[in-house]
Amino acid sequence: MQKKKNKPSMRLHFNFEFIKGILDFQLQEHERFLGEFNQLFKQVDQDHNGVINEGEFRELIVSMNVVVANPTGTNGEIDTLLRVIDPFNNQQMTYSEVV
Repeated sequence: MQKKKNKPSMRLHFNFEFIKGILDFQLQEHERFLGEFNQLFKQVDQDHNGVINEGEFRELIVSMNVVVANPTGTNGEIDTLLRVIDPFNNQQMTYSEVV
């Protein structure tokens, strides 16, 4: 019976401080990237529970200049976004869903 030779590991090992530094950097960049969105979401989330309804969503989309506000109150582009984000029309869209 032949013994199998141990192959050298091709895996890199990093210490905790290095990994933490990378993750902290990624988190800071993520927060910076979403900073303006965070502020706008908080402004339209009237009860500050992290969930918005259709009216708040419409306000958010217009305030982000994703679409131009329609004086008649109807907007097909926003309706299309709503069908994607809230397909069952339950009027509860979380922060994560909207992002």
